Amino acid sequence: MTKILEKIESEVICIIDDKQYQYTNGKEAYQQLTNNYSITSIKPFNNQIIVYLNKKENNKEQDWQEEHKKQFGEEPSFF
Repeated sequence: MTKILEKIESEVICIIDDKQYQYTNGKEAYQQLTNNYSITSIKPFNNQIIVYLNKKENNKEQDWQEEHKKQFGEEPSFF
């Protein structure tokens, strides 16, 4: 879900556990964040984008999908 950050060209402020992290743009923010976060809300403020994130719970569903992708080089097919 955080991959959407790469599309943001404006300055981005990420708020995680009430701490603010400021980035030049969304691509920089995405590169700094791990995939361990999910976006809870996004709002504009002046010329900035404020992104609220929460740490993801360990997701067994996602774990096997990522393992499949590593092993076979593609997303799992559900058909």
